[in-house]
Amino acid sequence: MGSKLKPKWVGAAIATLIMCAVAIWLPWLGGHRINMQIYGNLSVGMTHAQVEELLGDSGGTRDDFVVWLNNRSPVMGPGVDLVNEFRDQPGIRYWYQDSGIVVIRFDSDNRIADKLFLSVTESTLSQKLRRFFERYGW
Repeated sequence: MGSKLKPKWVGAAIATLIMCAVAIWLPWLGGHRINMQIYGNLSVGMTHAQVEELLGDSGGTRDDFVVWLNNRSPVMGPGVDLVNEFRDQPGIRYWYQDSGIVVIRFDSDNRIADKLFLSVTESTLSQKLRRFFERYGW
């Protein structure tokens, strides 16, 4: 007696695969994208709360950023070099995604004093695969 898949099991398997695919891709579809347009909406003097509203969270530390930056190739964009030259100044926070990086230095009143945008290039398939697995903890 041969094994024959019943149509309802095939349908359930396909539905499960579709739901898994949607769950994986949803984070990329929604939320705040770090890009040049968002960077352009940030201006010197804005409060940290206003920045959080635009970028979606409070920003990361330099240590978090350095770990994330591994195997990525950022390209310097407009703004003050807060990643290298002025990295030791207090009040610097990092927002980053594979779509771009925003680095902001807040002054003592918790307002933007300086800002920087970096684009991120991924030149190889292996880098893209690493990013995919990193995103989902594999």
